[in-house]
Amino acid sequence: MKPTALQTADCITQIEELAARLRILEPNLRHRAEDTALDGYPRQSGPGAGQHGQGDPVGTTVAMRLDQPHRDTQAHAHTELLSRLDQARRILEQAESAGRQALPPPTSQAPDDGCVSCARIKTWSPIHRAKRCRFCSDWAYAHSGEDPPVDILRARRDGRRITTRLIDTITRRRR
Repeated sequence: MKPTALQTADCITQIEELAARLRILEPNLRHRAEDTALDGYPRQSGPGAGQHGQGDPVGTTVAMRLDQPHRDTQAHAHTELLSRLDQARRILEQAESAGRQALPPPTSQAPDDGCVSCARIKTWSPIHRAKRCRFCSDWAYAHSGEDPPVDILRARRDGRRITTRLIDTITRRRR
């Protein structure tokens, strides 16, 4: 079944609404993770926080969340949120790239034509910095300004994981 314009518009609207909710959620969660000791309890709670230095073993367990696999669930939730957001960003970049590949090549060289390095293999990627996508920009930074080899770009386009072993194999072949 072929997707319709209405389905596409509905999907994009849902993504925009979710992004708006995440813009509110992330700072609130980050603030709670930074402002509290463990799982939303004030920094003063915990062992010996009561009067006269008397400890409460049940209160200590509750305050320190010793029964939880991740004792600081606020910070863990914030870290998990950021990790999932990064995964979503990458998936959306891949979707945009797939959509761009389905279009005919642009006739002009406008700044929004995409990454100049990825263009060598006829792939579109959104510009992140210095006319390069995030991957090519990070590569150039780590490799004295050089663009990634074409074989690395092809492997990335095909969805292969770019490992140190793959990089070593490809750079050895180039020599």
